Amino acid sequence: MTYEASITDSFTGRVYVMTSASREPRRGPAWFGTQPFFALDVSGWKPGDELIFDDSALGYPGPLSSVASGSLAVQAVMRLNPDAPTIGGPGNAYSVNAGYDLDGRSSGTIALHIDRVDEPRRIIRETERLRVVELPSKLLSDFHGRPMTLRAAVLLPRDLDPRADRKYPAFYWIGGFGSDHTAVRRWSRVWDSSVRADSIVRVVLDPRCYGGHHVFADSANNGPVGRALIEEFIPHLERTFPLAAVPWGRFVGGHSSGGWSSLWLVVTYPDFFGGAWSLAPDPVDFRDFQQINLYEPDTNMFRDAAGGPRPIARRGVEPFGWYEPFTKMEVVLGDGGQLRSFDWVFSPRGSEGRPQRLYDPRTGAVDAAVAEAWKRYDI
Repeated sequence: MTYEASITDSFTGRVYVMTSASREPRRGPAWFGTQPFFALDVSGWKPGDELIFDDSALGYPGPLSSVASGSLAVQAVMRLNPDAPTIGGPGNAYSVNAGYDLDGRSSGTIALHIDRVDEPRRIIRETERLRVVELPSKLLSDFHGRPMTLRAAVLLPRDLDPRADRKYPAFYWIGGFGSDHTAVRRWSRVWDSSVRADSIVRVVLDPRCYGGHHVFADSANNGPVGRALIEEFIPHLERTFPLAAVPWGRFVGGHSSGGWSSLWLVVTYPDFFGGAWSLAPDPVDFRDFQQINLYEPDTNMFRDAAGGPRPIARRGVEPFGWYEPFTKMEVVLGDGGQLRSFDWVFSPRGSEGRPQRLYDPRTGAVDAAVAEAWKRYDI
């Protein structure tokens, strides 16, 4: 593998080889039914220097030599964007999407050349009613040492009269893991059919960050994202749009990780919001973190007391995903995965400047000291 000099003059970070049978590989990995993918961490990699992926690379579900024979599309990706949780996406560099007949034991060498960068795409078309708002955050920029921006999509009432001296309440919506403010395109159709469509402003917030989903909770790793929302962004929105800048004019809701976010915000800032709708939130009691008591001595995330595998997902009442393989997949993914996202929010920062892990990704053993630190976020 090599990369074009126009990309950068030196790269330190994670490089991937992604495969897929059904979509452009760099858009993966899928959470379940994951196609093989591989990763290497490099330091000072230069244009033109060959980088070799072999069985020493991180791999899921196994090393390169374990790839079953068959036809797969293959792409190489350099993860350049320091603020995006995904492998493929704006700011990251990649190679052409090409198909190969692969067999992990006999395919031989495949040459991949990274020569393009994914450009940001504007996927919200603004109208008189739908606005995109971006605000540089001093609080977050100071914390991270680089420019950081807060984003939202604002859906105004249909009967808004800019000449009228009227203030509207606002409903702040936070989507689940992987969601951002572009979800306004879907929600606007739902909200416009509501009986309240003409009496409230809807604001879809962007909770995505390099670690995954920051849930608007101040943390040692993601920084003061809650304070930035309360002290910088919402006051800016209230100055920009005809919003009622009082508690009864501010409501917050969300789903999944956004459900946890909305509950955290209304509990943490009880004098700021007038109410919350927290739908299917991430665990709000860490004595039952998806059926795991994180505070119990010798807790293991992979195995229960009887030695059975811990489920992480279900269809109806039937489990179909498990903690151990999901964790192994995220080890290759690196930062930005759902489980690792919890560390980015709840865990202290380690000596190497990264979030401490709640549990050992090799054995599943919970670190009791880290679990104790998580109590700060146990709603």
